[in-house]
Parts: sequence; structure tokens; C-alpha cells
Amino acid sequence: MKTLRHLRGVSLIELLTTVSALAITLTLGVPSFTNLQTTIQRGQASSELVTSFAVARSEAARRAVPVTICASSDRRTCATSQTPDWRDGWIVFTDADMDKLVDSGTDILIHTVHFDRSAFLLTPECISPGCKIAQGVSFQNSGYPDEGDIGRFRYTDDREYQLLTLSYVGRIEITGSGSGFGPS
Repeated sequence: MKTLRHLRGVSLIELLTTVSALAITLTLGVPSFTNLQTTIQRGQASSELVTSFAVARSEAARRAVPVTICASSDRRTCATSQTPDWRDGWIVFTDADMDKLVDSGTDILIHTVHFDRSAFLLTPECISPGCKIAQGVSFQNSGYPDEGDIGRFRYTDDREYQLLTLSYVGRIEITGSGSGFGPS
């Protein structure tokens, strides 16, 4: 039977080399991961907004009832401030009285979008007089947006912008994009 005389572990030099390599890898990898998250979120936010408007428009026509999309931070009710924060998320719901508020018992929640850590701004902007797009957009049972709910949303993050414009027929399209904050 053989006995081991000398057990050997990891030397201090080997340990320091491994820790140094790990530190360098994390130092280079974490900023890249953060940029990747922002890039993914950039595509997701504008895509979700376009999808939500398409859902609201089609559900209004399909159900033959008004449908509203509005900013929401809790995924159940519309934000009631004059300048709601759309970057937290939004909801799509049937809105029988078109008051842009979820009424329990009469309104049905159709679709929700929520962002936990939003690294962007999503700002509603009016492009016609009498615009009320900041509080939400209501689609009539014909699928057309309510009068005064025409405008655009400006998506901006630390590097890029996108303009998403809602037309008079209820379609939302990306009408501008580039680096920086874009045109006013």
C-alpha cells in the first residue's frame, strides 16, 4: 500500500493568476453585456409599442367596442398624471365610455407590456392641434383612432432615437431613427 507523503494544493501564484484572469474577463464583459441589454431593449420597446397599437386597433374592430392603450406602471390601471411615464409600460383594454380609464365591471384588459429596468424614454408628442395622446390613444369600434389621438412617440436612449408616428387611419410606423435625440 502506497502512502502519499506530500499533498499539494494550489500555489499562491496560481491562485493570483486565476483571480487576475477572472477580473480582466469581468471588466471587459460587463460593459459589453450592459450595451447588449440596451440594444435588445431598444428593439423590444419600439416593437412592443407597434404590436400593442396593432392589437388595440384590430380588437376595436373585431369586438366592435372602443379600445384604449394608455401608460401604466402597475399593469392594471392607466397613469393619471398629465405627463404619464410610458417607459414603465402600458395596457390595452376595452373602453366602453372612452374615458381612457379602466372601469371595473365594464372594461376588459386585453394586453399588457411592462419594463422592469427601462434604460430609455418614451415620450408622446402631438403633431396636430387638440392632441391628447399623452393620456392614451382610443380606437373607435371602426378601428380608427379617436379624433385628437393622432401623434407620435419618441423613443430615446443613451445613443439613438426612433420616431413612431400614429396615422389618421390607426397605423403606427417608424418614421425616423438615428443617433442622438433626433429632430424636434
